[in-house]
Amino acid sequence: MEAISKQRILWVDVLKGIAIMLVVTGHSAVECGLNHWAYFIYSFHMPLFFLLSGFLFTPRPEKEYLRKSARRLLLPFAAFVLLIAVPFFASWIIHLDSVGAAGAIKPLKIMLLGGVMATAGWYTVVWFVTVLWLSTNLFNFIASRKLSLLLIVPLLLTGYLASYLTPDIPFHITIVPMATAYIWLGFIIGQNIERLREYKRAGWIIGILAIILTMWKASELRIDMKHLDYGIPVISLALSIILSATFAMIAIELSKIKILSSAIALLGEASMVIMYLHLPLREVFLTPFRSHLVPDTMPWLYLVWALLIGLILPTWFYLIALRFRPLRKLFLGKK
Repeated sequence: MEAISKQRILWVDVLKGIAIMLVVTGHSAVECGLNHWAYFIYSFHMPLFFLLSGFLFTPRPEKEYLRKSARRLLLPFAAFVLLIAVPFFASWIIHLDSVGAAGAIKPLKIMLLGGVMATAGWYTVVWFVTVLWLSTNLFNFIASRKLSLLLIVPLLLTGYLASYLTPDIPFHITIVPMATAYIWLGFIIGQNIERLREYKRAGWIIGILAIILTMWKASELRIDMKHLDYGIPVISLALSIILSATFAMIAIELSKIKILSSAIALLGEASMVIMYLHLPLREVFLTPFRSHLVPDTMPWLYLVWALLIGLILPTWFYLIALRFRPLRKLFLGKK
């Protein structure tokens, strides 16, 4: 049982590593003209994170979960929002310019309002954290009371209806119903994982067909949760779940390759840090030097640089934070 447990943890970390690599790739692919690949990634990469949260979910008493989830998610959220603002604070103090002033005020607005304030520039991805916190607490309420599975239908309907509302709502609350539905579906998959493993061969066939279909119609099927775009209703939902399951099967196979799986699993462990820092680090270390590092004849090289900077540097930060208790608590939400 111990060996099975370790294997399961390893493939989950490998899957997280794959997922965060897809996030970094998706945010940089458009910059070098690889739009179609970005659309393919967008068709499932954020649903995958919510499905994984549900897969790993363990219901707890509400007050306990509220407290622990705040420490695990909201404290690092505030810490990283302020850390990313350091260059703007410095610019404001040294040069007293309006750009620095706007950048210094923005993190305070993000922490108070989130939502659309947390969906652009260096803060493009931090919307995910507050939505995850709200959604997991809502699902904990549902799971603790063992409410009927039929409730997932109004959650999905509310999610689709909310996509017609303005996204400029504090903390992107309009995303919460759809995110909670994905978490619930991930939880159901986790509860039935052993039974699903019996259909492994069929799963590969369905997964490959889903990849082909999504690649063919990627622009129509893509899901952009941040902007409340859920693609083609029901179809995009189903494909995002199938593609997530397919990449989970790929992660299971990769977990059998020791050296490769260890490297990808480390990225999985550092996935939240990578999420926060990959865009600011790209803007600091790549964008100003793009003309020197990326020849006009090799636009794809931008993606290579973006992956190296966006994955390696945040992982170093994660390893450093892991070693020191104050940093571990502040930026990782760990005791």
